[in-house]
Amino acid sequence: MLKKPGRAAVLAFILFLPVITTGCFPASPPQPPQEAISSPIEEPTIEETASEAVEAESASTPIPTLLPASTPLESAWPLSSDLFYLGEGGQIWRQPMLGDETTVTPVTSEDAAVRDFSVAPGGNWLIYRTNESVTITSLDGKQGRIISQIDPDSSFDPNILPGTDRHTVAWSPDAGKLAYATSQGFEVLIPGAGSHDESLIYPVEEQPLSMLSWSQDSNWLLVSRTDETHALYSIDPLVRWVELGYLNGFAWLNDGRLVFAPIEGGLAVLTPGDVESRVFITPQDRQVTLPGQRLDGALIYFVHSGTVSEPGFLHVANPDDLSFRVESNTPVATNGLVWDPACRYLITLDAERKSFTIIDPLSGSTASFEAASTVTNFDWGDAPPQAAAGLAMSDDLYFLAAQAGALQVWRLPASGDPPQPITSTAGGVTSFDISPDGTQVVYASENAIWRAVINTLDVTQIAGLSSPEAMQLASPAFSPTGREIAFADQGIWVHNLDTGETGQIITDRADQIYSQPRWSPDGKWLLLRVGFAEGDDQAILPTEQVGDPILLDYFSAQAEWVDEQNICVYSDGSLYGGPFMSLATVGETPTFKRLTVLPVIDVQMRPDGRLAFLQVPIPGVGGPTIIQMSDMLLNGSDIRVDPKGHVLELARLSPDTTYIAGIVQPRVENDGSLSGRLAIVNLQDDSMVMIEGVSGVKGLQWAE
Repeated sequence: MLKKPGRAAVLAFILFLPVITTGCFPASPPQPPQEAISSPIEEPTIEETASEAVEAESASTPIPTLLPASTPLESAWPLSSDLFYLGEGGQIWRQPMLGDETTVTPVTSEDAAVRDFSVAPGGNWLIYRTNESVTITSLDGKQGRIISQIDPDSSFDPNILPGTDRHTVAWSPDAGKLAYATSQGFEVLIPGAGSHDESLIYPVEEQPLSMLSWSQDSNWLLVSRTDETHALYSIDPLVRWVELGYLNGFAWLNDGRLVFAPIEGGLAVLTPGDVESRVFITPQDRQVTLPGQRLDGALIYFVHSGTVSEPGFLHVANPDDLSFRVESNTPVATNGLVWDPACRYLITLDAERKSFTIIDPLSGSTASFEAASTVTNFDWGDAPPQAAAGLAMSDDLYFLAAQAGALQVWRLPASGDPPQPITSTAGGVTSFDISPDGTQVVYASENAIWRAVINTLDVTQIAGLSSPEAMQLASPAFSPTGREIAFADQGIWVHNLDTGETGQIITDRADQIYSQPRWSPDGKWLLLRVGFAEGDDQAILPTEQVGDPILLDYFSAQAEWVDEQNICVYSDGSLYGGPFMSLATVGETPTFKRLTVLPVIDVQMRPDGRLAFLQVPIPGVGGPTIIQMSDMLLNGSDIRVDPKGHVLELARLSPDTTYIAGIVQPRVENDGSLSGRLAIVNLQDDSMVMIEGVSGVKGLQWAE
């Protein structure tokens, strides 16, 4: 039975990764757990199953096929994604998908004494349990926090089954909720769900648990008990919705449905919340194990002619019409096996739990690799996005990446062609801009500002820089006509490409350093970053007459022009003050209007007059950066949030707001900046593609 919580625990002493306050979770916080309801789904009988089962052994419509005719495995490498495993000493290890077992590295200390863990969305954060606490941590160990203390007198025993993917701690796919087993049952933690953006905890009384599993939409939680029974909980309100009994296996589909194999036999598909939705794909006179969903969307599972201890044969089903067929005649003993994230290969541990074996279910061939320690449990990171040489998009994308050991400006064409470098300077590029017509690039390199006509040999130095330090602040920018270039060097300068003249329009002061000039759409103003000893501000500067910069008084915020008279000033709240977005109207005395208090990292004005923006979780101790696109009217009303989130860093919204560019697999450079693999999200179908042939990407900029 569920009981109302003795607390809706406010973690006042903990700063924690909060969830996005709108869109990622319902506008009102979830209700406390209610009394358990009786199961709306009765245990199916053989007669019911027979009437509902699909009779055909072959598909009535084409079923997507990802796997080609299989050839025997010659090596375990590359893996489908990074593999994480827990050694018998309580240390977590990370086995990269590329390379071999010699590339494995520990991600927690030897004395961490971890008992259970799970990998967060994006693969760069962990949640883990020790005898004393439940903790989150980044893989580099630089960020993290204890989220729950464990009573030292409790008799909690997660009863983890070695060699499986059972975990008593779990991060939801939207990264906005966490669940973990306790001595009394389990708790769901909702960061940022409180009235003052604090985290809330909802405890639930349950029998001892061995696994927690979130639905793809993060609105449902399936719990597995140590007695091997299962129950499904809704999250809003937090209540047990149905008892599922004993299962041979289950899987969450991308569309939110649950596929499960009752121990009585058969394979059923259920839409949580709809008691009439259950449909059996396979009748109960056949035992089913290891359901999963491949990257192409196909549902796969093994059917056994006898008991589950006997070998099974791989089947594939269309999740839309539930038609199915036999995929392979290779018998596979499925006990102790787990699918990889792509559901292409199976993985298991040897009897001594000191090595992993990869199994191809089509051919039955295997490949093995050694572990760094005796393994007690393991988990996969996210499967990498689909890789492609290029991608057809609405606009060209430009970025910095290494070429022959030096950072160059690259272009990813909107045509779908592969990315190519458009500069070739020996000293590398620190900052750049593209002309409005896309024909020119201006960049800082080798202690100078250079202008080049793209795809030609026309490269001209337009100004020298006073020092190597000035290279880091130069940030050259084209005017709306493309005939003037503003840049920073102990002040702000403007170079006229037609006359060849360069003039300084403002000089740095002892307490104010000017950089990042950005032209207004009409060319009458420059938006500047103003650096102070203790931080920075944004300011506007007229270009047609001499004048002083007008400070906007938004410390450590970002700012961009949205039209000739208005600037959007925004912050994710990670530095000073809380998150916000405001509209500043320029003039000798700017006026301001607060639009929202959401954490914003990028904005884009749409032709329909709505302001689109990218938002992230409310700042806390860190966690996966889940990007969501939202939009509103320019007066701050009618905010609409896309509930689908994507794990990305350095995200930038395309001018037509149909794509998001960013990086995945991020790493921290020596200067503290982030770089990684280039990824593009198509917001029209929520797909993500990782661009091949380039790495160490940073400084993303869409063509205007």
